[in-house]
Amino acid sequence: MCKKMKSDIVIGNFLIEEICKTENVTNDFIKLPLKKLTIFDKNLNNKLKEKENACTSFSISQIVDFENTYKSLDIHRENGNIIINPNVSLDCLHQYFRIGLSTNAIDCIKSAALIS
Repeated sequence: MCKKMKSDIVIGNFLIEEICKTENVTNDFIKLPLKKLTIFDKNLNNKLKEKENACTSFSISQIVDFENTYKSLDIHRENGNIIINPNVSLDCLHQYFRIGLSTNAIDCIKSAALIS
């Protein structure tokens, strides 16, 4: 039986990696296609299976739960995209979604983000 990474951890780490890739963030909201999240999950799942004997339990339908649980982050869906307020703190995202993850799991996340 493999360990599972919950959907909110997958989504949160996807947001961290994508915000880090975004250069010169202005006052405009950041738009990320939901399809990119599903690709990230697939890549992450493969990396975790390979290196950690783990998998993701991500489901696109859990975006709604994520929005409701983390309302303070001001993240929502619109027309097939995830919309992120540019004022969302990376420190806050790290506290919610990175603290407690193993170094190997974080390496898998970073690797999955590079090929997404």
